[in-house]
Amino acid sequence: MRRTHYCGALRREHMGQAAVCCGWVQTRRDMGGVIFLDVKDREGVLQVVCDGRRLPPEDFRRAETLRMQSVVQVEGLIAHRDEETYNPRLATGEVELRAERLTVLSEAQPLPFSLDEDAHVREELRLKYRYLDLRRPALQRALRFRHRVQSATERFLDGEGFCQVETPMLCKSTPEGARDYLVPSRVHPGKFYALPQAPQIFKQLLIDLQTFQQCFHFFSVQEFPKLFFRAVRNTHKYHQTLPVSQVLMQGYVRILLIACHVIMTVTYVYFFYGSVCS
Repeated sequence: MRRTHYCGALRREHMGQAAVCCGWVQTRRDMGGVIFLDVKDREGVLQVVCDGRRLPPEDFRRAETLRMQSVVQVEGLIAHRDEETYNPRLATGEVELRAERLTVLSEAQPLPFSLDEDAHVREELRLKYRYLDLRRPALQRALRFRHRVQSATERFLDGEGFCQVETPMLCKSTPEGARDYLVPSRVHPGKFYALPQAPQIFKQLLIDLQTFQQCFHFFSVQEFPKLFFRAVRNTHKYHQTLPVSQVLMQGYVRILLIACHVIMTVTYVYFFYGSVCS
């Protein structure tokens, strides 16, 4: 059966309805005959009650051996929580899902580190298990914040007559001072692409065409590891998130772009180098 509700979307008005929810097991509390699961998805956390009197024996045995971050699908009835289990800190703190069927979609192995928000984990370990690190609330907030900033900036600049244009990230190598970062071509054996020595030449070309005098471009977040070992070139230019043509720009537009650039750069550093801010 397909999911009918997100875990974090259930409220008091849903009480009495049947629901199917999917998510990761965040915590498990065994009270002897009754097991409480905190199941989390993109919208939030939902308390699931696994009662041995309601669940089939096989499903209850699965609930007893669940590891943290296992993916489950729960089918049951949405009900009001008891007073002693009410949690005002959660948006779903008034309701719970009383499981009638439990399916383990993916059994997790023992976790290499805790996913609690206040846990201090070495950066090397976090990057090794990046798929787990991305489930931490801090990184999810950083990604959503960056998305909102970029979306608001795009809407504003579009209203001001700007056009978003993406310029090439790789091009033909040009003879200049810095060493090239080369990428071999599989279509043309023996040929290579290179990072542009001067990325602003593409913006200048658009301006010279007289048709794109007001343009902007958000660089996508890409990793070029070898760049960090090249002392002859400043690598920060490849982390700029908002290069914009300087033609016909009003003062308040400049201020907005500078502010957005600073915010998004800080968010980038926090997301990819979280240990600096943790």
